[in-house]
Amino acid sequence: MIVGHETPITLLKDLADRNVLHHGYLFLGDEGIGKRTVALGLAHYLEYQKFEWEDCANTPLSDCMVYDGEGKSLPIAAVRAARKFLATHPARSPRRTIILNDANLLTDESQNTLLKITEDAPSSALIIFIAHHEDMIRPTLRSRLHRIYFTPPPQEAVARWLQETHHIPAQKAARIAAYALGKPGTASRLVTDDIFKKHFAAARAFLQKSPHSSFSAATIVKEEFFSFPQFLTALLFLVIAEKNYALWRPIITLRQKATSLNLNPRLQLESLRAACYNNLR
Repeated sequence: MIVGHETPITLLKDLADRNVLHHGYLFLGDEGIGKRTVALGLAHYLEYQKFEWEDCANTPLSDCMVYDGEGKSLPIAAVRAARKFLATHPARSPRRTIILNDANLLTDESQNTLLKITEDAPSSALIIFIAHHEDMIRPTLRSRLHRIYFTPPPQEAVARWLQETHHIPAQKAARIAAYALGKPGTASRLVTDDIFKKHFAAARAFLQKSPHSSFSAATIVKEEFFSFPQFLTALLFLVIAEKNYALWRPIITLRQKATSLNLNPRLQLESLRAACYNNLR
């Protein structure tokens, strides 16, 4: 099931039913709240007239291509594939749909290439860009797209979904939904993704108030599973869920730097932990 997002789903279904969908959309909202799922739901609705995720997950789409942002630059092969895909007449759907997940990570050059593809796309094309913040999409590209905003569904709805989908007890589901800040994608990863769960466990140790806790920056960065951005993401979820707002700004600042600068994770974590411990005392 798709958790929440009744308003954008109703809007998209109405536009599809009246055959007045725009050629390009920008889905905006926090990471992990279901924007990609809704985009796939729309592609499925265009082909099969059903918007339920169970159907989307189990039924192949012949007129949909998904690019999940494997890198910041769009490979030449992906550009050629996108052009060829859009130039081909739809098989089942009235539209040939391309979904670009994490479009905010793409370089300016890649976004300019996609702008050209968007401008040259045939009337049967539907291109959906998915991003966390609209400021991360170039104004020239943004101006060609209709924006649809997504907000996290209620935590209670996410907890019920966890119980139904993953068959976990109500109390545990509520706790996971709270840590995930009502984001179904994050909540699901906390149940199924072992590497993500390891980062959360390390983040909890990091936030222990005692300077003699089991956390060691030198040890954690050597772990095979360790990803500096993922660890900082887990840390950010925890401090927000636990309302440690004094720690929010230094963590999010470091998280932003970690995606663009070549930082030493051990030194950065040792410095951050010292600052965090001073705030926690």
